[in-house]
Amino acid sequence: MVVTLYNDFLNNPTVTSLEDASFPVTRVPFPGISVCSVNKISKRKAQDLATHLATISNKNQSLILRYVRFIGQLHDFDGARSKIRELVEFQTILKRSGLKLIDVIKDLAIPCDELLVSCVWQTRDVKCSEIFQMKLTQSGFCCVFNNYNNSSFFGAEAGFDRGLQIGVRNQLEDYFYSTLSSTGVVVQIFHSDDYPDKSSGNVNDILIGNSSESFIDIQPTTYEAVVDVEDYPVERRGCLFDKESPSIFSSVYSQSNCIIGCRIESALALCRCIPFQLPLSNDNIVCTIEDIPCLNRFRNKWLTLSPNEVVWEHLPREQHEALICSKKCYPKCSGTFYDVRVNSFPILNKSITKNHLTVAYIYYGRRVSNFYQTDVFYYWFEILSNFGGLFGILLGVSVISLIETVTYIFQKLLIIARFKFIHSN
Repeated sequence: MVVTLYNDFLNNPTVTSLEDASFPVTRVPFPGISVCSVNKISKRKAQDLATHLATISNKNQSLILRYVRFIGQLHDFDGARSKIRELVEFQTILKRSGLKLIDVIKDLAIPCDELLVSCVWQTRDVKCSEIFQMKLTQSGFCCVFNNYNNSSFFGAEAGFDRGLQIGVRNQLEDYFYSTLSSTGVVVQIFHSDDYPDKSSGNVNDILIGNSSESFIDIQPTTYEAVVDVEDYPVERRGCLFDKESPSIFSSVYSQSNCIIGCRIESALALCRCIPFQLPLSNDNIVCTIEDIPCLNRFRNKWLTLSPNEVVWEHLPREQHEALICSKKCYPKCSGTFYDVRVNSFPILNKSITKNHLTVAYIYYGRRVSNFYQTDVFYYWFEILSNFGGLFGILLGVSVISLIETVTYIFQKLLIIARFKFIHSN
C-alpha cells in the first residue's frame, strides 16, 4: 500500500481544484477580439488591381480579374478548380509587376475604417482606429483588438454596456471572394497572448449575419499553478510556464503558439513555403499562387492535429493524414480560457438595415467567475505524515517510534563501543 501511494504521487504529483467560485471578472484580462469580414477581396479594389496588371502585361482586363480570384484561394486553399498553367501565368504577371504578394493581399482586404463604423469601450465612444489594428490571423487580415495584452483593456466590469460595442458595415455590393456561403463578419474571441488560429488553440468563432444585433456573453475561467509546481519535471506536471519554452515567433509560451510552430515546420517540409496567414511568412518563404495545389493537397492534414498519446497500430491512414508534432505541445500552467454564449436578433429599424449595419456587444455577463489552482499533491511533510499513518495502522508502529528505535540502538552501540575501549585500555 505504501508503494502504491508513492507510485501514485510520482505519476500525478499535482492536483487542480476550484479555489474560488466568486473570482471577480475585473481581475480577469479581457480577451483578444478580431473582426474578420467574410468577403476577403474588395470588388472595387480587385477591379483596380486588374486594370493595373492588364495595362502592364497587355492582357485582357476580364481575364486578369478572373485571375485575381486566385488570391482568394490563398485564404482557403481551394485549388480544385484551378489550372496549373493559369496559376503560373498569374504568378509571373504579379512578379513582373514588382508587387509583393503579402502587400497585394492586404490591399485587397476590407480596411478597418470601412468595416468598422463605430466603437464603444466601457460606455465611452472611441475611434475604432485607436483600439483596432489590421493584423494577420488564420482568417487573413482582420481588425484585431487587444492582441498581446494591452493593460488598458484590463478589468472590464460585467454588463453588455460595460464591454466592447462595435458597429459593422457590410458592403454587399463590394463582395468579390467569400470564404463562406453567407454574408457578414466572423468575430473571434481568444486569449490576447495567442496568435488567433482556430485550428491550433482556444479560439471561439461567431458568425454575425447582416443587419443583426448580437450579444456575445463571455464566461472566463482562470487557472494558475503555484511556484512549487515548477520543481517537478514537465512530463510529470503536464504543463509549461511562460518562459520555459518560447515559440519560434513569440517570447510567451502557449499551447496554441506551439501547435502553430508545428504547422509552420510541416508546411516548410511539404510545400517549402509558409501560408501567408501564419507568422514568419516573410517575402522569401511565403506561399505564392503557384503553391495553391500543394496547399490544397495538405489542407486537411494541417487542420487535423494528432494527440501524442494516440497509438497508431490500427490507424495507419489516420496517422499519415494527421499533423504529428515532433515535440509535445503542453498546455500552459497558468492562464485564462473563454467560453461564449451568443444571442442574435434581426434589426427591424429600416434606416439601419438599408445600410447593412450590424451591431455586436462583447462583454462579461457575470460579475464573478471560476478560479482554479494547481498545487503540489503532497508536500514532503504530508508524505511523511501519510507514511507514518500507514505504518501505524498496518504495523502498529509510527515514524516517531521508528526514529526512537533507531536512536535507542545507536545509543546502545555507543555505550558498547565505549565499554570496549575502556576495557582494552
